[in-house]
This record gives sequence, C-alpha cells and structure tokens, in this order.
Amino acid sequence: MTTISIEFFGFLKEKITKRDWVLPLENPSSVALFREALARGIASELCLTIEEATKMIAPCAIANENGILSDDDSLAVDELISILPPVSGG
Repeated sequence: MTTISIEFFGFLKEKITKRDWVLPLENPSSVALFREALARGIASELCLTIEEATKMIAPCAIANENGILSDDDSLAVDELISILPPVSGG
C-alpha cells in the first residue's frame, strides 16, 4: 500500500477545508489511478458526485517535488503530491 500526502493550491485550497489529506493507494500506483482516488475523496469531502469532482480536477496538474507528472507516471511511497489548478492572468 502506497500512502500519498496531498497539498492543494488555488481554488481547491479554498474549497477543501480538510488540510491533512492522505490517500492510500495500491502499490505501485499511477497518476491516473491517483486522479480517480482523489476524485472519490473530493466528492465525499464536498458532497459532490464523482463526475463533478472528476471535472473539477481534470484540468489540474499533478506534481511532486521533481515537477509535473503525466498520467502514466508512477507515484512513490510516502510521496507529497501537489494539485495545481490552471491559472490565468496577466
């Protein structure tokens, strides 16, 4: 079992009041599987459907300390993952 700690940024940080997020995932786990587990967790936390939560995080980048991850990348044990919503501005 892999334990993933999560930190949220942008609008997600404002919406999600629970600050210490940890998701247990089967080991090894991909970023794609992590996204699915995250959507379930957010749906539960915010009383949304899984589809609504999935749409909320779909445009977000998933990053670790080394940079942005693709859905095919694997997650390491006890890794800290950042959820980065898209931003705009000038």
